[in-house]
Amino acid sequence: HNGWTPPIASSRYYDPSRSNKGGSWTLRATDAVVLEMEECPYLQHGDGNDFSTCQRSCEELRGPKNDGCNIVNFRPGECILRRCVDVRQPPLTTLEDFEVWSLQRDSDGSKDREPCSPFAAVLQSLEHRSRNIPKTHGLYWMAK
Repeated sequence: HNGWTPPIASSRYYDPSRSNKGGSWTLRATDAVVLEMEECPYLQHGDGNDFSTCQRSCEELRGPKNDGCNIVNFRPGECILRRCVDVRQPPLTTLEDFEVWSLQRDSDGSKDREPCSPFAAVLQSLEHRSRNIPKTHGLYWMAK
């Protein structure tokens, strides 16, 4: 499953046909960025000199459970590293000159596993909201 929308074919800043050792990179959006949300937290800024250095910054940021960076917002001079639950369907908003790239890790034989449904992010968000509804919302919510 490749997500709700197909990957974008061409980039202004990078040729994805060049080899990379940390996994396979997919261009997800142009003139857009991934939003700061619970399912895509900010990790840190990477090296924004060019996309290759940004890519390397993401690939090198790995946690003990392979839970490091898996998506970047990039434009020359700016590289924002994130970890999304579902890299195939990240929450996006428009922002000129940026590109959103996702990393499918495979260096250890496994790949990032994301929910396949196009509605997975919506359902996860609703579940989170229903668990965290404030008590000021009335007795109906407190009974659940």
